[in-house]
Amino acid sequence: MPGRSPLPDSPASESPATESLASESLASESPASGSTSVDSARLLCRLDELPPGRCREFRLGEGDWPLRGFVLQTARGIRAYVNRCPHLDYPLNYLPDEFLTYDGSLVQCTMHGAVFEKDSGLCVGGPCLGRSLHVLPIRIEAGCVLLADGVDVVALAARFA
Repeated sequence: MPGRSPLPDSPASESPATESLASESLASESPASGSTSVDSARLLCRLDELPPGRCREFRLGEGDWPLRGFVLQTARGIRAYVNRCPHLDYPLNYLPDEFLTYDGSLVQCTMHGAVFEKDSGLCVGGPCLGRSLHVLPIRIEAGCVLLADGVDVVALAARFA
């Protein structure tokens, strides 16, 4: 099928972080049976590319203004956010995959130093105090983190271009 790439079977059990996120209905796991195809147009990253305590940057879509965001693991599960600070809509990071404070406890905007809770995206310090990062709904399938079905990548990319 166009836009789909075959992947090997996913492991029978997922990490506790993935299980807790699935129970919160922010992501869901599809049962593996034989070879699984994943929609590459919605692929944010593979779970094995997401080290604990780190972030993984992604770009979805084509052209000069794709949707840019990042995925991270938290104590409550896997989260995905648009890579834009609510203060002035600048990208949060300067270096690839670098979104966290030095101790890894918060997401930090490198432009103005605003800091955000990893689980909620809420700004807890800085010029956009009380505002939040834009959460992206995700699902987990075949060992991959995907943008949830029904999310319009083109519209989101245009909104955050």
